[in-house]
Amino acid sequence: MGKKIKFDNKVLFELEIINGEEFLVKEDKVASKRAGRPVYVMKPLHEIIKSDKPVIYLK
Repeated sequence: MGKKIKFDNKVLFELEIINGEEFLVKEDKVASKRAGRPVYVMKPLHEIIKSDKPVIYLK
């Protein structure tokens, strides 16, 4: 079960907790279109937050 993160009543992404570690779950629109079914990308949240990049792009 995940927590939905919303902005202006739109779901931006979901947080999923697996074995005590938080993962960001986001639908990959391009891959979903190619596969003909929903495809999701999961990235560990701590990798995103601890990044030293000035801008973080979520694809």
